[in-house]
Amino acid sequence: MKKLSIALLFLFSVAASAYAQGTIRGRWELSPGEKGLEFYFSSRDDDGNGHMSMTETISKQELKGYTNGADVKFSLVREAGNIEMTGNTQNDKGEGTFVFTPDQAYVKAMSAEGI
Repeated sequence: MKKLSIALLFLFSVAASAYAQGTIRGRWELSPGEKGLEFYFSSRDDDGNGHMSMTETISKQELKGYTNGADVKFSLVREAGNIEMTGNTQNDKGEGTFVFTPDQAYVKAMSAEGI
């Protein structure tokens, strides 16, 4: 779990302009996988020059409020922060938008370790 938290924090914290505002916004896509739900996260900075993306397998049990349907809202909470997702899902396939809010205590702890 710490590996994923560090990966998520690193991925989302490299978007400097969004990170300075304390949150990062982007898009997600979802498909069923062998070991859980396969998420693809992507985000661009405000001027369109920077881009980041990440693919991660996440179990349904880790997603608070996950369900299939139209206009769904669910979240993933980890020590690195919280990802709030909204969108549409059907048969564990879908897409939508996300907002990542980093946990400031975690950010400080990782900075103290040079990460």
